[in-house]
Amino acid sequence: AVDAANRSAAAQLLGILRHDCRLLEHLRSAKRFFLLSHGDFLVHFMDTAEAELQRPVGEVQRAKLDSLLQLALASSTAATDPFRDDLSCALVTKTIFRQLLDIVNVHEAQQGANASASRTTGMEGFTFSLAVEWPLSLVLSRNSLTKYQLLFRHLFHCKNVERQLCKAFADHQSLKELSLDGALAPSYTLRQRMLHFLQSLLHYMMFEV
Repeated sequence: AVDAANRSAAAQLLGILRHDCRLLEHLRSAKRFFLLSHGDFLVHFMDTAEAELQRPVGEVQRAKLDSLLQLALASSTAATDPFRDDLSCALVTKTIFRQLLDIVNVHEAQQGANASASRTTGMEGFTFSLAVEWPLSLVLSRNSLTKYQLLFRHLFHCKNVERQLCKAFADHQSLKELSLDGALAPSYTLRQRMLHFLQSLLHYMMFEV
């Protein structure tokens, strides 16, 4: 009788999650925003928020980032996402490397916290936050969202490095008139190989994993 009641309650909860709470749609939104399955909105956001994100985390205006994020979402394919208003910007005072170390070794988490916060830029500490109500929070729990955020921070860092390499390409193009191809050929080759590797890595992580 207990097992039957348990199965019945579990079936009813699953039905509520899938139909009333639209669980699958919420998971697709999380994939779109955190794993960048449709990342065109991020390109626009990084273009407009780059100057703000270059400041130290403590000096970044989160309200301004939220406004820029909503503009980026409204002007991209994410504008049709029914849950885009649940997305907001968040700032972590630690780099992703420091955060992962703290997760592995909790006892040392407090020792480097203050020093890390003073050196972390907005670009290094930026992530997304997603508003999740009960009972969806049973699936998209705080721990689950933290994992999504860690994955996003890694992808965001790779995207930022890709942007810097594209800027280096533009700088190299402006030097063509100086006839320095022979002297700068090694740097051209290195930049192109780095960009090719990074774009291949991003494609693998975003579409093949």
